[in-house]
Amino acid sequence: MRRSSFLEAVKVKKVMTVSLCVDLPVAIPNIIGYTSLRKEESCEIPYSTTSQKYPAEYYTGQQRKESMWNSQIEENILYEDKEILVCRKPSGMPVQAAGIGTMDLESALKNYLAQKAPGKMPYLAVVHRLDQPVEGVLVFAKTPGAAGNLSKQMMAGGAGKYYLAVTEGVPKEQEGTLISYLKKNGRANMSQAVPENTPGAKKAILHYKVLDQKEINGKKRTLLRIKLETGRHHQIRVQLSQAGIPLLGDRKYNPAGEKGTSLGLCSCSLEFRHPKTGKPMKFQTEPQGSAFLDFVKKL
Repeated sequence: MRRSSFLEAVKVKKVMTVSLCVDLPVAIPNIIGYTSLRKEESCEIPYSTTSQKYPAEYYTGQQRKESMWNSQIEENILYEDKEILVCRKPSGMPVQAAGIGTMDLESALKNYLAQKAPGKMPYLAVVHRLDQPVEGVLVFAKTPGAAGNLSKQMMAGGAGKYYLAVTEGVPKEQEGTLISYLKKNGRANMSQAVPENTPGAKKAILHYKVLDQKEINGKKRTLLRIKLETGRHHQIRVQLSQAGIPLLGDRKYNPAGEKGTSLGLCSCSLEFRHPKTGKPMKFQTEPQGSAFLDFVKKL
């Protein structure tokens, strides 16, 4: 990871204002607490002219609630050793920087690791991601070797990624396979199903099985268990919408859908081999979002 920062404007009073040019993601060194900034963004850091030290907590843009995340993030860690860290991502928290004023999971975990080994910048690699509104299990690498091994497993389909999903409507069959070709629109942060021969299109495959069906306030809802065979951008959201059973709460791919509920998607189970020992590992979590409340007894 490259790090570069150019202090273009500095005002040393009670607050030092700095403008940074950075490559994402970046952790500002010499500060106990990490943040990720986009290019050309500014931040305000409390600074002592007498001690010449930064405080443990600082703010970027709007006041950050880092102390809250630092205390809560440990509760979401499912497993940790010298090579890997497995945790549960809360719904609404981005995996990596989403902009000033928003704490991301990568930074929160770096803060946690930095507190365990003061004075040492922790290594933490993002191996795979979940969309910001999606909750569930993620694995991070704590060494470059582990990062390479886990990335290969993810790319080669050696990792088992399972999801629970609540949809609007019901599928035509109780279980099946959805195959699509998806193309990402980076500007809109969306993907769409396109013909197979479309330039830039990537094949997307998922398998689903119906676990339960209900009618709630006259509306049909379905609880699905999904296994991903590929890992495309917004894959589950796009493919279910294309199949006529959009995720509950997915306003991006179903604008006319129900409001006032969480996104009905949770990464409930993750399987892979330990990058050092080769031992099979499996981690599970239950969804906590409001979209799943009507199906809680089935989980």
